[in-house]
This record gives sequence, structure tokens and C-alpha cells, in this order.
Amino acid sequence: MESPQVRWQTTLPAGVTPPAVVGETVFVSGGIFNDHNEDHAAGGVYAFDRETGDEKWKTTFPALGGGFAGCPPTIYKGSVYVGDAGEHYFHALDARTGEKRWHLDLDGSVNEAIPAANDRVCFVEQEAAIGVDTQGEERWRYTKDGHVFLAPPAIADGTAYVGSVYDERDQSESEDNTSSLLAAVEVETGEEQWAHQLGENFHSLVVDDDNDTLFACDTRAVYAVETATGTQRWRHVIEDFGLGELAVGDETVFVADGRTLRAFERADGSTRWQFEIESGYLRTTPVVIDGAVVVTSEHPQQLSTDATTYALDIKTGDIRWTYQQPGNMGYSAAAVGDALYLPVYRGGGETEATLTVLEAEQ
Repeated sequence: MESPQVRWQTTLPAGVTPPAVVGETVFVSGGIFNDHNEDHAAGGVYAFDRETGDEKWKTTFPALGGGFAGCPPTIYKGSVYVGDAGEHYFHALDARTGEKRWHLDLDGSVNEAIPAANDRVCFVEQEAAIGVDTQGEERWRYTKDGHVFLAPPAIADGTAYVGSVYDERDQSESEDNTSSLLAAVEVETGEEQWAHQLGENFHSLVVDDDNDTLFACDTRAVYAVETATGTQRWRHVIEDFGLGELAVGDETVFVADGRTLRAFERADGSTRWQFEIESGYLRTTPVVIDGAVVVTSEHPQQLSTDATTYALDIKTGDIRWTYQQPGNMGYSAAAVGDALYLPVYRGGGETEATLTVLEAEQ
């Protein structure tokens, strides 16, 4: 059980998100120090060579005490789309040069992933899910009274799927409150296709490769829902569940929460296996690679510790390999081609972050 080889590694001043990998370039959002403020890092985007890790360009956003938003970049039709905490902007950059093309001035920062399709770029901003075109013009805004949208939308086959968190001030005192909704809207127009009140505080959404099933986590259960109608196929309730993050393989749905990674049958939600770590927490999204699912443990209250990455056999949950590095796993890993990208941060007096690229084939 040998650890995988490191392809390359780069250190950033403060924070680094999961990357977007397109062609020969790796794009990440992270902390950047600029000439105006040497004490606090601003946010921005880096572009690195995919094979060597050499920096191609970087673009800095104004900090104004906000730092970087933690929004992973999305690459779509030659532009990089990313949120910024400093001035509450939503940016479009030229993917070749990093030059700023346009920005939107918002009420708050965009902190979650930004899917794009059908010439629309979609993101959530608390009270709404929003679709803008590639020129920066808002095309639609989806809202529901009493609902807040925090989870990044999932897009498939011309449809954007969103999940809400209900406003507790508007709810009854029932212990079985299921007022949070899942909804499907047209990507181009924002027109609602269906909306169902199913769960309690949705925060993770994935559409399978067949585009016929939406998988979702709330704070009590995992759901499988028909994408065409919103009809529930199955629901698996989990005791002592929290903010689980899910990933979907060919036959299995994986959910990480607390100290446990759970594997469920994609067809009916029955349990296949579960894996528990001895210490720390699993707070980021699992990543499915060839024959394995990858999760990383962290100890968010401890500054001097290691983040341990586990690659587990998809069928059995047995450990294939582990990899340790100093720090905590602030954002999810990403697997692209034969490489696994691990963003890790280290806190304390001098906060910094590292993007480590491993050879994924083992």
C-alpha cells in the first residue's frame, strides 16, 4: 500500500480552491498579496501549467478586508468565472491571459461552484438562484418566499436543479419539518419545471451521468429524485447526520459526514459499506476516480496536524493507499485525467495553502 507519487506542488499565500482543469492549464482561486496591502491577502485567480505547475498568469481582485471568496473557478467558452469577497463582484476573465472582461456588482460574495451550460452561467446568492449570459447580463432570477439557496446548482440536459434552506422564522414547530424544496428550472429562461418540498436544508446536489436521477443531501437523509418530474425514488435516513457531501459513481452513491464515509446502492439506497476514521472529520466532497473513492480527514481546531487522504476501494471500502501532508483540507479534491488535485491550508500566524498534484493511477 504505497502512497502515490507527487507530480508537482505549489504554495499560495492564503487559501486555495479545487481547480478547474482545461486543456493544458490548471485554474485555481486563492489568496494573493498585492502592493496595496502586504498584511492581508486579496483574492484572485491563478493559472498553472498542467504538467509542470509553472505559473502562467495570476489576476488579483481588490481585498478591502474581504480576502478571497473560496469560489472555485469555472471555465466556459474561453472565460474564467469566479466570485470575489472583496467588493462582492462576480468576475469573467479571459482564460488565456487572465485579463478582466466584465464583472457584476452583487449584494454579497459568490462562494460556491458556478455551473454553466446553454450560454448561461448559474450561481446562488442567498435569496436567489441566478442565471447570467456570457456577456454579464442577468437573464433570470429564481426565488421562493421563505427560502434561501446555498448549495451550488447542478446542471444537466438544459436544466438547473437547486435546493433550498428554509427560513426557520417562517416555519412551524413540528419536529418533522420538511419545508426545504428541490426545484428544476430551465437553464436559458429560469422557468420553473417543477418544485417539491421534500427535505430539511438541502446543501449538496448531483445529477448522474444518465441525466435521469438527481441525488441530494439534506441534514437528515440522502435522496434520489427523478429529474423529469421531481418524484422521489428513494430516501435513506441517517441517524446523527449533519452536513453530508455526496458524489455519485457508476453503481454507488457516496456521502461523507462527520467521521464516516457511507456507500449506498445507486438503484435503491441500500447500504453497501461504510468507512470510519479514528480522529478528525470528513467535511469535503468525496471524489470518484478509477475504481476508488477519495476522501480527506482534517482537524479544523488544531493548527499543527496532518490532513490524511484515503483512497478506498469502491466495492469494499478497503483502503488502497493513504497520503499525508501538513494542514487541513479546506476544499474538496478534484480528479482530472490521471491526476488528483489536493487543496490544503495551514493556519496560524502565517496562513498559507498548498495545491498538491498526485499521480492518480495506482
